[in-house]
Amino acid sequence: MIEKIINNLAMYLKIPLEILPGNFYIGKGLIDDVCFEIRYVVNDKLFLQTLIDEIWAENKIWDDRDLKNKERNILYLCHKNIIIEQSKVIIDEELNLSTKFKKTTKYFYPVDEFIENQLISIISHLPNKLVSGLKPRIQKEKLPFTVITTVFNNSKLLEQTIQSVINQSYQDFEYIVKDAGSTDDFQKIIEKYRPYISKIISKPDKGIYYGMHEGIENSNGEYIAILNSDDIYFSPKILDYYADEIKHTHADAYYANMLMKSIFKNSSFIRIGKIKNIYRESCINHSTLFLKRTCYNKVGGFDFSFKIAADGDLIIKLIKTGCKFQYLNETMVLFRLGGASTFSFRSFKENIICRYKYKKLNILGYLFVIMQSAKALLIRYVKNKT
Repeated sequence: MIEKIINNLAMYLKIPLEILPGNFYIGKGLIDDVCFEIRYVVNDKLFLQTLIDEIWAENKIWDDRDLKNKERNILYLCHKNIIIEQSKVIIDEELNLSTKFKKTTKYFYPVDEFIENQLISIISHLPNKLVSGLKPRIQKEKLPFTVITTVFNNSKLLEQTIQSVINQSYQDFEYIVKDAGSTDDFQKIIEKYRPYISKIISKPDKGIYYGMHEGIENSNGEYIAILNSDDIYFSPKILDYYADEIKHTHADAYYANMLMKSIFKNSSFIRIGKIKNIYRESCINHSTLFLKRTCYNKVGGFDFSFKIAADGDLIIKLIKTGCKFQYLNETMVLFRLGGASTFSFRSFKENIICRYKYKKLNILGYLFVIMQSAKALLIRYVKNKT
């Protein structure tokens, strides 16, 4: 099948090409009932985006047809000067970000002169800014945004998170990675992306919220966003959305929707931000939050007595001090279910305490925690049985 496509590329390039920020130009279609995407790799920064590009392309070019039972093949046609590190990459279940396909297989091929000339003629009329690569990040004293990623022994998924941040089309931001003293492949991964990260802080801490707080204390951005190492920005235009909204509304905090994807099965759903239900659910999709650093400091930051519920506690404190929130009805983050917030007795206890702290007769809040905990226990039971 691959050889057939290579040999008949001129015919298949009649599929309309679409631009994905970064290095790739994409054609897609069903070929003999197999889902294919064809990409032309412009420069040698290929491997700084390959782990997340399938979800970005999926978000951009595939429609809402039911493709969950189909496999997808991505064919990268590489310029002859690009060193191909891998001839074939199969995305394993844990790394597969797709919400439409059950498996993604990637192929990397050098192109011959005939194909190269055809591809060059197709993209020659595109603006240069669309084919430019990433540039090393220069530290500035004041920036609109700081994005902070915290990690501990999660280098496999961290690489996807980093790729989704540094490949944003909006580049006027600071990026901080806070590592809690990982003993896995963190150093190997971080060295690969060091030029594109503003600050790397690597030292042990007392928990995830301490790491977030240290990142914030070392930040220069007016607005702070925290994207943990299980999650990715859902498209390359996320920071553009926030920048445009801030320009027009000037709120203190912004939040949006998340695509929730299970790491245990091929299922996903969109969770809407619901600030009106904050005392019941203690949740506004924290990975989508862009918050003024001055507001964070005004309420004293995180309450470190909470190990799991400090983010929910922070939102309630912000609301009680008059912080102005703005909701964006867009899907901004892909969030993997099954992380630290999965059921434990500590999470149950802290969520109850958080609700009691601000509203003692919070019956709906207590019931919500009990129901969510029972659901998590049931999912765990079913998973263990299978």
